[in-house]
Amino acid sequence: MAFQFDTTLFDTIHEWNHTVVHVKNPVEGQNDPILSSESLKLTVIDSFCMTKKPPLVAAVFVPLGRENDWAFCTKAGFAKLMTKFYGISRLILVANLTEGSPKDYRFTRVRERMTERAADRIRAALSKFIPVTLRNAEYKIPFLKYNDGLVLRTNISNSTEPVSSLGNFSITEEVTKINEKFEAKKVLRFKNTGEWIHCEARIKALTRKSRKEVELHDKIDYQELDLTVDNVNLVDPTCEAMLNGLRVVSTVLEKKVRRCICLGGNGAVLASFLANQLRFVVVWVEIDNGLFEALQVAFDVKNSYCFNLDWRNIIKQEVAEPSPSSVAGKQLAMFREEFNLFDAIMIDLNEADSFSVTGQCAPPRELIQVNTLEKIKAMIEDNGVVVFHVHPPNYQFYADFLTNLIDVFQEVRKIMLAENNFVVIAIKSGGNVPLIPAPATAPSTEKKSILDSLKGLLSKAGGSSYSSTAPDATEVLKKIKEFAIEEVKKGGF
Repeated sequence: MAFQFDTTLFDTIHEWNHTVVHVKNPVEGQNDPILSSESLKLTVIDSFCMTKKPPLVAAVFVPLGRENDWAFCTKAGFAKLMTKFYGISRLILVANLTEGSPKDYRFTRVRERMTERAADRIRAALSKFIPVTLRNAEYKIPFLKYNDGLVLRTNISNSTEPVSSLGNFSITEEVTKINEKFEAKKVLRFKNTGEWIHCEARIKALTRKSRKEVELHDKIDYQELDLTVDNVNLVDPTCEAMLNGLRVVSTVLEKKVRRCICLGGNGAVLASFLANQLRFVVVWVEIDNGLFEALQVAFDVKNSYCFNLDWRNIIKQEVAEPSPSSVAGKQLAMFREEFNLFDAIMIDLNEADSFSVTGQCAPPRELIQVNTLEKIKAMIEDNGVVVFHVHPPNYQFYADFLTNLIDVFQEVRKIMLAENNFVVIAIKSGGNVPLIPAPATAPSTEKKSILDSLKGLLSKAGGSSYSSTAPDATEVLKKIKEFAIEEVKKGGF
């Protein structure tokens, strides 16, 4: 079977362009362990910036079993690859042509000499994709090695794809090995946003017979293990940073009865941790029915009040409310009867945003308005905290949010997770309360675990030991407003 395509498309480098072509496998029928399908899928990706003159062209074999992984099929994946292989002008992905994605992926180590042999066999077929300026120079396309540490991925979603109002999503159990260290986690991703992880939790390996926890290693038999959610050790730096937001007002952790409401997807992980490890009375709210059911089961949400409701109804926004006789209407009535004020509010809400690199914006634009923030403030006790996960689509969004938040709450702190990814903490001051400065960066660098750290604060009485570190409120407000102005001037976050 011959495949026709215009080879002149590849004569020059077209900045930030990708083209997919199918070609006949030149080694079909030769039992090659790498090039095994009848036809091959070639994805030609040109860099978003001209980095080399003459251009540098290279190729990569897509790992067996991951041919339809977002990393090798989407723009977000291509951008990540070109960043990983920075300096390459054109990258050619070589993959077997397959349909769908396997339920389970297990990393298969291929001997280096087999990879080299496959590269030699396919290199001639790739010559059509070399820019014309290199064709007379007997350019030999180098093959680069790709390894992101993924050892195992099992799709635990239902056989029919889960559907939510936000689109299809998958829930997977994944094991990675980086620098000889194994890490296992459960991940929920939306398929239309590629790498955007909506929710993740650490999982531990238990033997099926003895139910004892075991350490993962290269030769372990995963078929003899059950992977279960670990609600003690968090894997998501966003959750760790949000929990660290509780530390800025010590009185929240010193109360005998502590109430917290978690809004959004990551609220499932936060709710489990707060309820089971720190003994909070926890309410978790998720608007999307598909997500609500999947997260409850997959992420083992226990000992929490779970409501499948619109967050706008929770904070009394002027939106239509469910019929009182409906399930949602009865849940809303129960919520309002049982709960009034909270000591902490955790907000990890997001919405689709075409201006964002990830396609997502957090929190939703509606939530950063002054009138909405005032309604949220009315839901918390004096000296309580509101903790936001912030993933702004642009600097203006972030500046507007920060300005509005300062106007409403006065006391604001920030923890930086990564570029364009923050946790912002707002404090409802209720008198002369000792404030603990939030860490400037993600807390994963601390020696103590978040659980040990928070439990240490829980065991303290009075909080007077923090009075010496309490900053002057007027000075803090002044500095934060200056910071917001500087951030806007710099055009960054």
